[in-house]
Amino acid sequence: MNYRKVYLLIIVAMLVIFLVIIHLFAAENVTIRREEAMLREGPGSYYPPIAILPEDLSVTVVEDGELWLKVQADEQIGYISRKVIEGKKDADDMFAQMGSERAITEISDIGMT
Repeated sequence: MNYRKVYLLIIVAMLVIFLVIIHLFAAENVTIRREEAMLREGPGSYYPPIAILPEDLSVTVVEDGELWLKVQADEQIGYISRKVIEGKKDADDMFAQMGSERAITEISDIGMT
């Protein structure tokens, strides 16, 4: 076997090992901030639940999406909504209350009030 091929093989093997190690250390852990979080088969509420995750459980992020995170909890891999790691809205937060309360509107002959 040619020495050049041996060196190339060693370099490629070291590069693969290095990338695997970086990937393992780059895993981010997040904590569930809701009483119950549904671990689902896919990134959407229409996917069936796999498990219910309790509050304060730490899970490892496998893939980071805009609205859903692919996570590993113990031996299970599934998706959770990003909202479950953000925590509950503060009851004293006026803006949080505005978003959750229904607006009362009336339409009259002159316009909407």
